[in-house]
Amino acid sequence: MKRLLAAAAILMLLIAVAGCGGGGAQQPKGQATTAPEGPAPTRIVLATPTPLPPPPTPTRIPPTPAPEVTSEEATTEETTPEPAEESEPPTVTDIMIEIPAGPFTMGSDDADPEDAPAQQIDLPAFAIDRFEVTNADFDAFAKATGYLTFGEREERGSWRNEWEMGQDNHPVVMVTWEDAVAYCEWLGKRLPTEA
Repeated sequence: MKRLLAAAAILMLLIAVAGCGGGGAQQPKGQATTAPEGPAPTRIVLATPTPLPPPPTPTRIPPTPAPEVTSEEATTEETTPEPAEESEPPTVTDIMIEIPAGPFTMGSDDADPEDAPAQQIDLPAFAIDRFEVTNADFDAFAKATGYLTFGEREERGSWRNEWEMGQDNHPVVMVTWEDAVAYCEWLGKRLPTEA
């Protein structure tokens, strides 16, 4: 490993020296130099890569509590207890960030007419999800609640049709405003306002 690092350092040094013109003969002091033929060499600056943030850690959402059974219901012959299924609660990406209070311009006078007029709005601080709701997040909601989207109920298409294998972390599509509200309420949250 040390040899590989040393070789890489030497290679970078040679490239730097060649790029600076240090590979030729030394010019005696006091003599004028002439510009070389052709375009000037391009300087290359190597930047330090910025590390990527770690992926989000999913937060477990507790399962919905089972309805309570009274002792009278438990003793009747008609009631047969169902075997309890041991399953882990669904996980969703539940990372929120704080947006500080402050003014911003909402709308535009230069865009579509429905966006006008531009106006200065002063918002209090609020928290919002850092990431979009993913296919995996919405799947956890649908499995936990048995929810069917508007498109599924009306047989107009489903978010599942757009969710191909390997796209768990893609944003969910083919959901209506009502479907999004149901998801938010399941998490004890709400949709953001236009502001």
